[in-house]
Amino acid sequence: MNNLDAILEVAIGLVFAWLILSVATMQVQEWIGAKLAWRSAFLEKAIENMLKDPELVRAFYEHPIIQSLSEPLEEKKRKKTGEDYRKPSYIPADKFASVAFDIIMSANNPSYERGSDYISIAQVRETVETLKANNLPLAKAIESIFPNLNAKTTATELSIAKTRDVVEDWFDDTMARLSGWYKRHANTWAFGIGLVLAFAINVDSIEIAQQLWVEPTMRQAIVAQAQKPDTEIDVTSPEKLKNYYDNLTIPIGWTTVVADTNMACGWLPGQDTYPAVWVDGECRVLTNLPKMNDGWGWIVKLIGIFISGTAAAQGAPFWFDMLKNLINLRGSGSVPEKKDAKKTEEASLEPVG
Repeated sequence: MNNLDAILEVAIGLVFAWLILSVATMQVQEWIGAKLAWRSAFLEKAIENMLKDPELVRAFYEHPIIQSLSEPLEEKKRKKTGEDYRKPSYIPADKFASVAFDIIMSANNPSYERGSDYISIAQVRETVETLKANNLPLAKAIESIFPNLNAKTTATELSIAKTRDVVEDWFDDTMARLSGWYKRHANTWAFGIGLVLAFAINVDSIEIAQQLWVEPTMRQAIVAQAQKPDTEIDVTSPEKLKNYYDNLTIPIGWTTVVADTNMACGWLPGQDTYPAVWVDGECRVLTNLPKMNDGWGWIVKLIGIFISGTAAAQGAPFWFDMLKNLINLRGSGSVPEKKDAKKTEEASLEPVG
């Protein structure tokens, strides 16, 4: 096996390790996100940013259409939060347009009748003028989505459906920006979670690469497994994650040995000793950490953990696609040899003379 094949197999092993860590990170992140209601909180902030008025926001969430999208809370949570419903994490654009248009118009224009099919331009203008005194940012937003509102025109009425289409476009534009905000927030958390998991079970990218490089048998076993990865990977806890790595023979985890009885147990900066911890009443040395006086070793160790945390933040789909590409690249290396063999066989069957 040449060095190029070995490099490719090391890359496959690393990407496979990062894929598993990314899956674990995503599962932990989704659990935290559900507990903290990230999506509904981000959506609420976006709506607050659009309506610019706490009273309008309150009326929006109390509207029957929005209430129908909300999840009723249990009695215990109702007492704790003072709310009857968990705010929705997703609102269809047409539902937002219908509710937002109704509450904006009815709150600022007594002549507006809910349920009508048409609205006069004068009513919209009147609403905007009222908003300029009470909610200037929202007034400017409405003027921006109705750019010809103050122009002279022969039309005296606007179709409610047409008007709501414009509001839907406004909402869709805001949701596109919200997606970017949420992605940055999620990536930050994914990096933090990945870093914690990598440190907890010692997923050191540099150490993994070094061990894969010097152990061809380990590389080949991991490559064989990477060609048929599980469709369902349950790594919702550090213990399950470590067990999954162990089953794949990926070199991760902390290794310890019982310390010499004459050795001081602990983390002793500057000493020519390995860090040690008390486990089940005995002092155990962490042998896959650098010695306490090995400054460069600690830098390399931290870089290896940092690389793993950064890789976890990229997401499982990214590494799954990367893994497929690397496996296909490795498999394509043997194709020319098969073609050459076939040509040789065909040549041997040709008549001579």
